[in-house]
Amino acid sequence: MHRGRFACAGIDLSSVDDLTCAAYLFPYDEDRLQVDVLMRTWCPEHKIYDKKNKYRDLYQSWAQQGWIHATEGDAIDYDFVRREVVEDSKFFNIGLIGVDRAFDGMGFSIELGKDLGHTEKRPIIITCTNHPQKIGPICAELERRLLEKKINHGNNPILRFMIDSVAVSTNADGYMKPDKDKSQGKIDGVVSMLYALDRLMRSQPPAKIKIPLVV
Repeated sequence: MHRGRFACAGIDLSSVDDLTCAAYLFPYDEDRLQVDVLMRTWCPEHKIYDKKNKYRDLYQSWAQQGWIHATEGDAIDYDFVRREVVEDSKFFNIGLIGVDRAFDGMGFSIELGKDLGHTEKRPIIITCTNHPQKIGPICAELERRLLEKKINHGNNPILRFMIDSVAVSTNADGYMKPDKDKSQGKIDGVVSMLYALDRLMRSQPPAKIKIPLVV
């Protein structure tokens, strides 16, 4: 479905033992505001079955359905995540990738950049922040596209859950940002989608090569 298509990506890293998400946004050729979303979600295997995890039943259901990729051990395996992103790059035409700079985001970005051929002259990986003045305009754009039904999440139950759960806070200047403390559930996928949208709005998909019809 998405093989060969242009996409921008966003990655929201978890600290130690919870969900890490990567969202790929694929714009339509005829309407660039319209995007398909493909989200990858990773979680330490231990967390999926941890009795202290209040979302354990959901995690297990998502894992059984293939929506969560479990990594071995108690902590998230960044190397595993990076390898899967590199594997995706073999099938998708990935432009820019925004990565949360928290939770060793800088180190993750450097290693992923090496894997994908990132250079100073050809930057692929950009570290991002949730500062309201940075993320606020992207929040407004995502909200607009959701209201206009320009976001197709492919019935991903994790992303649907996160979109329903997200709450935002607004600073004195009117800039919005996702607020994890006020949200009713996990919102990592929404954050990764914001980073991807930020990169998409700053990029230009490669032009289609038109082959003349020979008669």
